[in-house]
Amino acid sequence: MNIIICGAGRVGFTIAKQLSEQGHSITVIDTSSEDIQKIDDALDVKAIVGKATYPTTLEKANAAETDMIIAVTRNDEINMVICQIAFSIFNIPKKIARIRSQDYLNPKFTTVYNKENLPIDVIISPEIEIAKSIQRKLEAPGALDSVPFADNKIRLLEIFIKEDCKSIGIKFNELTNKYPTLEANVIAISRDNRFFIPKKTDSVKNDDKIYVIINSSQMAETLEAFGHEEKISKKILIIGGGNIGFNLAKNIEETLETVRVKIVEKNKERAEFLANQLNDAIVINGDGLDEEVLTEANLGEAETVLALTNDDEDNLMVSVLVEKFAKDQKDIDDKRTMALINKPNYSLLQSSLKIDDLIDPRMTTVSSILKHIHKGTIENAYTLSDGEYEVIEAEIIETSELINNPIGTACGFAVNIKKARFFFTPGVPRELFLMLQDEIIPRLLELSGENIVTKLKTFHSYGIGESRADTLLKNVVDLSPDKIVKLGFQAHFPQLETKLSIRANSLSEIEKNLKPVEDKVRETLGNYIFAEDKNTLEGSIFELLKKNNNLKKISHNTINPSSEWRFHQDIYIKKIDAKAIVHAHSANATAVSAHGKNIPAFHYMVALAGGNNIKCAEYATFGTKELSQNILNALEERKACLMSNPVSYTHLTLPTICSV
Repeated sequence: MNIIICGAGRVGFTIAKQLSEQGHSITVIDTSSEDIQKIDDALDVKAIVGKATYPTTLEKANAAETDMIIAVTRNDEINMVICQIAFSIFNIPKKIARIRSQDYLNPKFTTVYNKENLPIDVIISPEIEIAKSIQRKLEAPGALDSVPFADNKIRLLEIFIKEDCKSIGIKFNELTNKYPTLEANVIAISRDNRFFIPKKTDSVKNDDKIYVIINSSQMAETLEAFGHEEKISKKILIIGGGNIGFNLAKNIEETLETVRVKIVEKNKERAEFLANQLNDAIVINGDGLDEEVLTEANLGEAETVLALTNDDEDNLMVSVLVEKFAKDQKDIDDKRTMALINKPNYSLLQSSLKIDDLIDPRMTTVSSILKHIHKGTIENAYTLSDGEYEVIEAEIIETSELINNPIGTACGFAVNIKKARFFFTPGVPRELFLMLQDEIIPRLLELSGENIVTKLKTFHSYGIGESRADTLLKNVVDLSPDKIVKLGFQAHFPQLETKLSIRANSLSEIEKNLKPVEDKVRETLGNYIFAEDKNTLEGSIFELLKKNNNLKKISHNTINPSSEWRFHQDIYIKKIDAKAIVHAHSANATAVSAHGKNIPAFHYMVALAGGNNIKCAEYATFGTKELSQNILNALEERKACLMSNPVSYTHLTLPTICSV
């Protein structure tokens, strides 16, 4: 889609980044040349300095060809005008506006937002969305966030792992055995500024932030499994009675009857407004940074304290005061603190100030906007890792179909788009080819109405090139009637696949016409052929070893292992996903490792090793347990390392990159 984003602040920047990475054509407009320059430097988008309320500016952004406009400037009225001009002059189909003022959101005035009056298709109110987000956190004590999906049948929990969590170090497949009735899946882990999708053999560590999809009815059990047994707070103290604090208190009154709320609001007029609008909440007019006011608000009894003022520094200070008070009262573990923070750098203070949760209004707004951008079959969307990832709830349309992957874990799918049927497969060639042969081609034949059977016969050979094989077999297809057998090659040096494909009306007809061609290929290529069809070179070698009884000899230790067997063994034990270990003595690696230095991220191939450098393992005598442990340390969360040896050689170990 062609999308115009008006406003280059934090929200506009994040949305532009997310949408451009998804392949949309993005134009960003802002009056700030500095903000526009930042976007122009960082993102692959078109950036324009100017007022989006000017038709000439929108014209410059190619508004006439735009599918959607998103108005997220800092001014409600400007966002409204942008949408009006976008509709009246350029007829942009979809218009999204961020509106903060609660007066504009009064249900009595919703009729103003239509094509005849003010044509805004979607209104995003950050304060309302943030209040909903905080309430979700309160309903899931111990979780940093709780996002409902599928009409609240399932939830996404964001959980912080503390050092007393009993699940630390236990692999996920073992946790499944430990909690057999728990319907929960860990879909992502944030660890040491790295975000990754875990495997079943991974485990959680202290200070991890994990994302778990659960059955909503098992929230308490899931939180307990990951070290959280907190109870829902019954007494909540809100510092700051702005729109967020007001909406939160109102939501709590309507949905959580047993919860009691107190609000401390500095502005007297605003405090009176809150007292008149809320039924059960106690409103105190005073400064939330004043210890006497906090004492009057009975801070000691509050189980959760939320700092929701418009000032980041005040919110941080409130959290510090709560921490001090709790420490003095020796109930520090019984209080939960949450602070609204707009400046991203302040998140670095969370741990030192011992704030349980920081609320980022930007990401809440981004998630809300993205959900509406996706529209159609997308029911819900939630952003993770500063907008880098999304969790999406989507409707499976009637014409869609999942396609089995015979040799891999990632499935394919098919879907109708207008009059065409599209097939999507994993990108791994080995899996793609087999799915095409076994799953997709039969479906295409069925759609065509042809009653045809297909077969692919493959010969695996070694030591002969494609050109030579093609010369030897150039007349082989003449052995089939009308040349219905087709000949093809797939070379992956030093091996060659010779492929015979045939289509016929029945399997018996295929066998009849294919056999003479098969026999001729076997005769012509002779000993070059080591396997057929799904057999592999490795499997053929294994069978030869069994046939000649060499495996028995090896098993009786007639062949001594290398002196380096120990660290090879330990790598396989530690990294169970390793398929092979490449252990090399290269001159360049020796030169680097002789200095005992790590290889920095000077080249993108370093990233393939799993980190921002390739570590150099500390030196130890060859063949020792100490050396093995040093190598394992260097391979922690990595696939490659150097072995320090200033005398003669070094090793490069790549357990999974060079997998077989």
